[in-house]
Amino acid sequence: TDHKNLQYLREARRLNPRQARWALFFIRFRFHITYCAGSLNGKADALSRLYGPDEPSDPEPIIPPALILGPIVWDIDREMRTASLHEVTPVGCLEGCVFVPSSCRRSLIRSVYEGPGTGHPGEKRTVQLIQARYWWTGMTEEVTRYVQECPS
Repeated sequence: TDHKNLQYLREARRLNPRQARWALFFIRFRFHITYCAGSLNGKADALSRLYGPDEPSDPEPIIPPALILGPIVWDIDREMRTASLHEVTPVGCLEGCVFVPSSCRRSLIRSVYEGPGTGHPGEKRTVQLIQARYWWTGMTEEVTRYVQECPS
């Protein structure tokens, strides 16, 4: 190792808690630690370096396209914006939440409850998912009723 203090780990009389845990861990193994300056230890130095490709690669998406929910939410948001032109946002609407007009509520609940990324999460979780971003009077009751009416 190029860490000189490690060679005294087994012989040290006073260890801090972290060092003591490591010392207990290393007791299980038979090995000898010898100090070698990093500049003289070329093999270990080469192994500890992370060499990347010469050309940076383009990142590839990790999530399969079928699980991306963006377009579904955007369609609902667009639908709500259009409907909200005809329905006034009430005074009690929570700050930071989008008011959902009555004509859009069922499609919003359906997309959250039956969407490919959530898959029938149940009453409580469906309410939580909708409450995180949306609001309307009687939302909890309406979501609960929808979930209870679901045949699956």
